[in-house]
Amino acid sequence: MPRSTLLLLPMTFALAACAGAAPAATAPGTRPPTAATTPSTPAAASTVSAATGAPVPSTDPPTTPAPTTTVAPPTTLDLIVEMDAAVQAMYAGIRECLGDPTSCDVGTFAATGTEFHANWAATVQRLAGSNQYALIQPVTNRTTEKVSTVSDDHVSVTVCSVDGDWLMQADDTPDRSDDAIVNDLIVPSRVEYLFRRAPAGWEPTSAMLIAKFEQGATACDAA
Repeated sequence: MPRSTLLLLPMTFALAACAGAAPAATAPGTRPPTAATTPSTPAAASTVSAATGAPVPSTDPPTTPAPTTTVAPPTTLDLIVEMDAAVQAMYAGIRECLGDPTSCDVGTFAATGTEFHANWAATVQRLAGSNQYALIQPVTNRTTEKVSTVSDDHVSVTVCSVDGDWLMQADDTPDRSDDAIVNDLIVPSRVEYLFRRAPAGWEPTSAMLIAKFEQGATACDAA
């Protein structure tokens, strides 16, 4: 309960000039001195019961509630299968595009208007301008490692990508048998993709490199 401090002030009396004299008179219009108390200051209202810890009613003005956290829908087995198919379709589109950069449509595998689309468009344009392309190799593979539901329309997918396709330099002849190999390294890496739901299915909007592993390896290290 609120506590207040009681300050007792001694009453002051005028001493009589001689024994048995009456106390000094009080000036007209005033009151005799009395014990004074310091006004108590109410303690701030508590919103929790000291006894039980339970909330108690408060008359304080309403405050803005803290933001609520949206719980993402659970990741189901069907969604995992669905997202793995989306990942494989994305990579199939990428490989087809890199195999012939001059006729590539990045929109077939990347969401239009996203950074993911812009990055791939720049890559394809650079390859086409340099007369380079990718030659598919069987060692290349992509494995879906983790699927996480972000919201009803967004899903995060972690992929182990083993890229063994060769980067080729084309000459001026239609015959590609004489084209030079620019890069034939096998590069494993772990990448996290964000997909969003679209009328035609799931489409990737961003990619983040998590880790690269030893060149020549055909699998990613354990996460």
